[in-house]
Amino acid sequence: MTRALVNGAGGFVGRHLVARLRADGWDVVAVTRAEADLADPDA
Repeated sequence: MTRALVNGAGGFVGRHLVARLRADGWDVVAVTRAEADLADPDA
C-alpha cells in the first residue's frame, strides 16, 4: 500500500487531499498544526 504524509491536514486543501488520497486507496498519515510541535521530539 502506498503511504502519504499530509502536513496541514486540518486546512481546506489538506482536508480535501486526505479525503481524495484515502478514496484512492492510499494509507494517509494526516498531521495538523497542534500535532506538529517541532520543538518536542515526542509530538
